[in-house]
Amino acid sequence: GNSSAGDVMGGYQPSVTDVTKAHQPSSDDNQPPKSGGGTLQRIKFYPFVLFGCYLFATIRRVAEWASTDHVAPFGIAACQVFTSALLGTCNAILYGF
Repeated sequence: GNSSAGDVMGGYQPSVTDVTKAHQPSSDDNQPPKSGGGTLQRIKFYPFVLFGCYLFATIRRVAEWASTDHVAPFGIAACQVFTSALLGTCNAILYGF
């Protein structure tokens, strides 16, 4: 059969008005791109989350090293277990929502 460009494009024929509107410069063309709230913007918080979640682990290691029996106080150990377990939760909140 006879096929034309109209059949290929699903019957849509762009009019002169459509083509003219497509080529009109808009005021947004010269604007710098806006910084979005995407993952790259959130990634700057990762060092703070990592530092916060591993702070008590570092304190616990120093306390274990400094003590004579190499056992950290219970409060520091409890804080270390709790904050280390929060790393996944903090990442989920920061990047997932």
